[in-house]
Amino acid sequence: MSLRTVDYHGEILTLSQLSARTGLSKDCLDRRYRMGDRDERLWRPLDSMKRTAGTRGAEATNVKRDQQAAQHARIQTRQERERVAQERARSQRDAELARPLIDAGLLTARERLETRRSIVGRQRWYPLGGARS
Repeated sequence: MSLRTVDYHGEILTLSQLSARTGLSKDCLDRRYRMGDRDERLWRPLDSMKRTAGTRGAEATNVKRDQQAAQHARIQTRQERERVAQERARSQRDAELARPLIDAGLLTARERLETRRSIVGRQRWYPLGGARS
């Protein structure tokens, strides 16, 4: 691993040496260095990048929780719509595929019963013609 060196007020120091001088952990300095921070931005105090305006503390937590709950509700609604659409498409496909077989009497009694149960709310095809439900 190559030693990363920086210019700290005219001195060339490694990140370990800079950590000892500034009191920041080597991991923090290494992370900042990898993110592209150099010079004063590299050894800035930990709290220098905190937000100075906006909600804080419990208010920020509540706002974030509300935003997450709203996003979760949107995702659940979308998933429910997709599930209903998939079930509807599957039922329509099954009804279209089973109708000729039922009409020709090629399905067993059990298969006819399963087909009748799967086609709820639409035309149910019985062996002797159709009956509406």
